[in-house]
Amino acid sequence: MTVPTQTITLLNREAVGLDPQQADQASVVYRRLREAILDGQIPSGATMDCSSLAAGCKVDGRVIRAALKGLARGGLTSGGPETVCVTAPTGRTPGQFGRPATSETLYNAFGETKTLRQWAADERCRVPYRNLHTRIVTCHWDIERAITIPLGALRSLL
Repeated sequence: MTVPTQTITLLNREAVGLDPQQADQASVVYRRLREAILDGQIPSGATMDCSSLAAGCKVDGRVIRAALKGLARGGLTSGGPETVCVTAPTGRTPGQFGRPATSETLYNAFGETKTLRQWAADERCRVPYRNLHTRIVTCHWDIERAITIPLGALRSLL
């Protein structure tokens, strides 16, 4: 994937108040989060909070806030400073052929076609219907990822 160079690093103004080691940490966290978002490991609509990220990355909250500023500058997140929502476009639309999803909308995954309620009852589904619906209809996740990724599993990516 070709990436514009102007968004690959944090700007000095985003790392204000950090010592050199923390600024380096912020750059590393920024690049890892950015890559995970662009690769779809962290989907559009996912929320990230500063304290969970800091604990998961084992860094100070100021380091995370600096990284989140860089993601916001690049248009990958919105909100903040303590909680942000991933806003990177996925190119996916809810329902089939761009129509709004209904209770009868069919979704294809694993070579099968089912409604969301049927997918939620499928043995491969790792989340309740409500979460599956949110992931697919609101957050535009890939159907197979939405079905198979357990709740809270994205935190382990960081």
